[in-house]
Amino acid sequence: MKEVCTGACIFGKCPYKECIKYQGAKRNAVQLKTDMSILTQSLVPKCTPDKSGLGVAVDIGTTTVVAYMYDLASTECLGVQSAINPQVTLGVDVISRIKFCGDFKDGTKKMQDAIVTKINTLVRTLCEDKNLQAEEIIHFVVTGNTTMLHLFTGLSPVTMGYSPFTPASVFGNTLSAADVGLNAAGADIYLVPCISSFVGGDITSAILASGLYSDSEMCLLMDIGTNGEVALGNKDGIFATSTAAGPAFEGAEITKGMAGVPGAVNSVFIREGKIEYTVLGNKAPGGICGSGILDLAAVAVQTGLMDETGRILAPDEVSAEAGKYLREVDGISAVYVDENVYLTQKDIRHIQTAKAAMAAGVLALARSAGIELSDIKTVFIAGGFGNFMDKESAVKIGLIDRELGEKIQSIGNAAGSGAIMALLNDGYKEESRKISETGVHVELGGDAYFMEKYVDCMYFEG
Repeated sequence: MKEVCTGACIFGKCPYKECIKYQGAKRNAVQLKTDMSILTQSLVPKCTPDKSGLGVAVDIGTTTVVAYMYDLASTECLGVQSAINPQVTLGVDVISRIKFCGDFKDGTKKMQDAIVTKINTLVRTLCEDKNLQAEEIIHFVVTGNTTMLHLFTGLSPVTMGYSPFTPASVFGNTLSAADVGLNAAGADIYLVPCISSFVGGDITSAILASGLYSDSEMCLLMDIGTNGEVALGNKDGIFATSTAAGPAFEGAEITKGMAGVPGAVNSVFIREGKIEYTVLGNKAPGGICGSGILDLAAVAVQTGLMDETGRILAPDEVSAEAGKYLREVDGISAVYVDENVYLTQKDIRHIQTAKAAMAAGVLALARSAGIELSDIKTVFIAGGFGNFMDKESAVKIGLIDRELGEKIQSIGNAAGSGAIMALLNDGYKEESRKISETGVHVELGGDAYFMEKYVDCMYFEG
């Protein structure tokens, strides 16, 4: 039998010639080349400027990249440009990109060239829209997770791919634009500091933007994605962690999953006893994106099409009216709404592991902080999926505890907001440094309490 990788190679070099990581990269990268709804909304508090000239804040996400250009003296936003991170063609997620850099001698250079070229394109467009020149830019602030900052600066991330997962840098330093190849030779670049290998500058920026770090009461920050990051704390201290939630809520690993592009089902609901849905772009449904996936799972729980363990029921276990939403797809049970709108039993298991990892991560941080969930005043939800998700659906499936359901506040692209704050006033750079240096990274890998709660959180709330 031909030996083909099954995806068990999380870190290090894959022993097989055909690696599922690269197969997944090619499959998903094609989808990401289309027009995609990218969250660029930033909620920036009024900042007192301390410099003049042009500045650009850049948020490098694993999937997307956003650039904001500002007049530093007036703090006026001159434009926003966003795009798919071109590194997805080399590796869909952080792990596959680390692996790519380890497997190929010029892997890191290829990753750097890809992102720097894209940022230069975004900056050129921003300048052309306002009849400005890139040479007029004096300052950049760049944020992203620890791996993305390594790749942007040309540092190899390979040592973060195996124990003890040590980064080459946690940043917080300043480079010249010429050092990395940005077409603004006279500008400098401030790199937002990271808390650890797996809690990056994007979370430092999000903590800054949320105000969590200066609040007298306990607040929770959740950035729900493939690498779900969670931070909990107040002005007296912050605990943070990263959970391997997986890409289910971003549409990956789901049979009919897709990105938030035209044709994606983005919401599912019950109206007059029937399951209905909406589609982005008012097109025929081609699949279902993260927010729709969350809704359909919640509807399945609410209607009794699925039990609390996540088992999709057989048609003869429900009423005839409910049974019409239950089918088999390639021999696997499915909650079926339309030819391209359904979740199979396998899909449900991916959703279970994703939501359990996030929910258990929150409980583990609360335990580390010595508090109860009832002690949390506000739950800040950051990032693309978190801002488009239905809060009630998140509670219904147990992604967010019922205790916290009424405390949710969406804060847009918080990583971008924090980067903008640091761009406009250097005082926020100092706050970022304090956050990164005093933040405590809670390692979940060997945490028995986390594993216990992870199993508990696999159940659907109903």
